[in-house]
Amino acid sequence: MDMWGPYIKAIKKWCPHAVIVFDKFHIIANFNKVIDQVRRDEQSRNDLSKEKTRTLKHSRWILLKNWDNLREKENLYKVYILKDELKLIWNTKNSKDMKKALDN
Repeated sequence: MDMWGPYIKAIKKWCPHAVIVFDKFHIIANFNKVIDQVRRDEQSRNDLSKEKTRTLKHSRWILLKNWDNLREKENLYKVYILKDELKLIWNTKNSKDMKKALDN
C-alpha cells in the first residue's frame, strides 16, 4: 500500500489485524528523496569549488539513469548503488532472505 500516514492510520483503525505491506514503487520513491537530499547536502558544503557545486546542482537526473548508462565521472554512485540494492532486497523470496539482505 501507499506509505501516506492517513492510509496507515485508517488501516490500523479499521483493519487492526491486517499486516501492512508497502509497495515497491513507494519504497523506491522514498529512497529517491534520500538520494536527492544527499545530493543537496553535498552541494551546500562550503569546501567545494564552484565547479563541483555546479556539477552537483546538475547531477540530479544522473541518478535516474540506468546503471549501464551511468559514466564513471558522474558522481554520487554510492547512493545510486544503494537504490539498486534496495530493489534487489525487495525481490527476495522470503522474510529470512530479506532480513539477511537488509543486514548486509
